[in-house]
Amino acid sequence: MIELIIKSKVVKFNNPTQIINMGGPWVGVLFIGDFKIMDNVIIDNLFYSKEDDRLYFVRYHKISKWGKENYFTICYFDLSTNKLYMFDMKFEMVFIKEININSDLIYYEAFHDHNESRIKRQNLGNAIELLMDK
Repeated sequence: MIELIIKSKVVKFNNPTQIINMGGPWVGVLFIGDFKIMDNVIIDNLFYSKEDDRLYFVRYHKISKWGKENYFTICYFDLSTNKLYMFDMKFEMVFIKEININSDLIYYEAFHDHNESRIKRQNLGNAIELLMDK
C-alpha cells in the first residue's frame, strides 16, 4: 500500500498493478481515509491544488487487452465538497505538471516528467460529476 497525507487526510492506494510491462505506469485503487474514490488511478501522478482544494489525478480506462482503444482521463476529488469529477478529454499518455481553477492543464505527453520537450498546454473545459459508491 502507498500512502501520503494531504490536509491531514490519508491518501492511499491499494492493489497496485502495472499496466504496461515496461516498468509502469502503475495503477491502484485510490482511497481518502477509508473512503474508496476510484479504481485504475495512476499511482505516481497526484496533484493537489490549494487554490481550489482539489486532488487531481489520472485514470486509466482499459477498453481492450490490445491497447489501441485504451485511454486516460483527468479526474479530481473536491476535498471541500467530497464530490468526484472527470473531464471528457481523452489522452494516449498524460502526466500532470500543473492545473488551475480554470481547468488550464500543463502536462507531459508521457507517463513521467523527465522530458521538457513533451510539455503541452490544454484547457480541459468542464468536468462531469461522477456518482460515488455510498
